[in-house]
Amino acid sequence: DDTDGTTGIVFIFEKSAGLYSTTPAKLKSSLQTTNRWQGFGIGLTIYNSALIVAGLDQYQTPTLQTLYVFERPATGWVDAVGAPLLQYSGGYVYRDVQIGANDDYIFIRRPNLQAIIGYKKTSTEWSSSAQQFEIHDLPEDLYSVGHRIVLSGQHLIVACLPGYTTSGYGDEMIADYYLSSGAWEDPGLQYNQILHEPSIN
Repeated sequence: DDTDGTTGIVFIFEKSAGLYSTTPAKLKSSLQTTNRWQGFGIGLTIYNSALIVAGLDQYQTPTLQTLYVFERPATGWVDAVGAPLLQYSGGYVYRDVQIGANDDYIFIRRPNLQAIIGYKKTSTEWSSSAQQFEIHDLPEDLYSVGHRIVLSGQHLIVACLPGYTTSGYGDEMIADYYLSSGAWEDPGLQYNQILHEPSIN
């Protein structure tokens, strides 16, 4: 954060001629108050020219989780201030936000829901009107759906941690949602089970 402690910052060190810049570009949130900066950068992913940043807005009650999309200018990364693209209340706020993204979709884990939340770009640029949808239909014995998320081509890989019950830990699972046709937001998207067995914890 800045010396006054009011702003969270993501630093980008860009490589040129084999060397990384010693003066990184700084990306900040437009919500620059003492109550709001905390958590900016709790999740990061980069895809082509876009950097997606997850943050928190602790000024709100309940705390809102936020997503920012920064697009790399043609001439290279420069200092920029971004407004939240998306804001959502997730109940319990996780500090390790998992993000999967490509040119047209962003996927995140949604706290306290047994689902992955997807956002679809509705124009040539990301905006707050991005279409929201859920990918779910996973077993109910899972605790942390989306503990890890990887989006690669037509595959969305979702790792899930087990929940704890009086009889011990439940099952852990890795699911592969494969998009053979249609779109990610189409209902009834099926997954292939890579792993689903009792946890070794």
